[in-house]
Amino acid sequence: MKAKNSVHSSWFTGHLSPVTRHPSRRRAGFTLIEILTVLAIMMVLSGIIAAGAKYALTKAARSRAEAEIATMETALENFKADNGFYPVSSTSRASTPPGTPTAIEYYNSTNLFTALAGLQPGTKAYMTFKSNQKRIETLSGKKNTYIVDPFGSPYNYYRAGMSPTYIATNSVTFDLWSYGPDGKNNTADDITNWKH
Repeated sequence: MKAKNSVHSSWFTGHLSPVTRHPSRRRAGFTLIEILTVLAIMMVLSGIIAAGAKYALTKAARSRAEAEIATMETALENFKADNGFYPVSSTSRASTPPGTPTAIEYYNSTNLFTALAGLQPGTKAYMTFKSNQKRIETLSGKKNTYIVDPFGSPYNYYRAGMSPTYIATNSVTFDLWSYGPDGKNNTADDITNWKH
């Protein structure tokens, strides 16, 4: 009886063993070369997607800046129609060298916001600003709200005729512009109301 069970047991285990039944079958897997190739392809594709996404975001931000400038132009014309003049500004665009925004740009953007939001005494609101269109900056110990472009810099505004040495691009109205993606003033990527 013991011998019979032993034979049966050995036949049973041998019958189920895949190694015994199929000695030529082996486990499949990826080689190191295949894994590195897949990783390289994934890196190239992610780089292409990232570059495309950055381009699309920049283009969308430029379009938004152009639309906001057009809206502010209309609001400024309405302001002038009611008050007989455009809001005041400080120094000229020409006197501001290329570079990141200075106190002058923040001052001009603050004046623009104050005028268009109806914060000046005796004036009404000519434009409603969303929370992502304005920011608070402390200048000379005083908090000022200014209008921010989609790239994070203040919109700059200059009213023609504020300085005898300044030749305005829009000589009878105003200059209004964004510093563009590079965040620097007076560079090729500026988005302005005088070149579209």
